[in-house]
Amino acid sequence: MATLSFTLAPDNSVTGSFEYSGPTTELVGKRIPGTDGAQDSYELDGGGVSIRFSSYPAFGSEFPVAGVASISESGPYFLIGKHSSS
Repeated sequence: MATLSFTLAPDNSVTGSFEYSGPTTELVGKRIPGTDGAQDSYELDGGGVSIRFSSYPAFGSEFPVAGVASISESGPYFLIGKHSSS
């Protein structure tokens, strides 16, 4: 299991960390707000990890996040998950 944690700043910049079979990788990136009710997109990079995902609040709370990642230039790894406030 992998864990992605991030914090969104008022200017839409994002800082976060990614934990997956090894040391925690620190990430930085940005949020790209959706228009006209479309999903928000996120881009995070750092330490050989590149993650692109979108949030889909219209899908409800079960799996509103989907995307793709590369880790140390391997992949793609497909992501699906849900928001957590913890």
